[in-house]
Amino acid sequence: MTTTNKKLNAIESHLTKCIDDVSEVTGVKDWEIMSKSRGFEYACNARFLVYSCMRAHDLEPSYQQIGRLMNRHHGSVMNGIKAVNNLASYDKKMKLKVKALRERGHRI
Repeated sequence: MTTTNKKLNAIESHLTKCIDDVSEVTGVKDWEIMSKSRGFEYACNARFLVYSCMRAHDLEPSYQQIGRLMNRHHGSVMNGIKAVNNLASYDKKMKLKVKALRERGHRI
């Protein structure tokens, strides 16, 4: 196994942890986070939190890597991370979710 494969496996493993933690914090089911649906704001916000958790990881996966793992375009990942940062600046519920994820060891 090459270093690239090891890194990819570590990123995939971290994605699973991120989805599990975001699911517990938000109450959004893991399949809703990974779904293609954009119809429910709560699912989109949870997905955006996963993007933020992934991007802040020590392995620093690229937007393209995160997008590929979550079946999204890298632009969606970039916009989602920007949305979390924006919402966390004024929305109390988002601030609490970010705080809860930080308490679980994520760097958002």
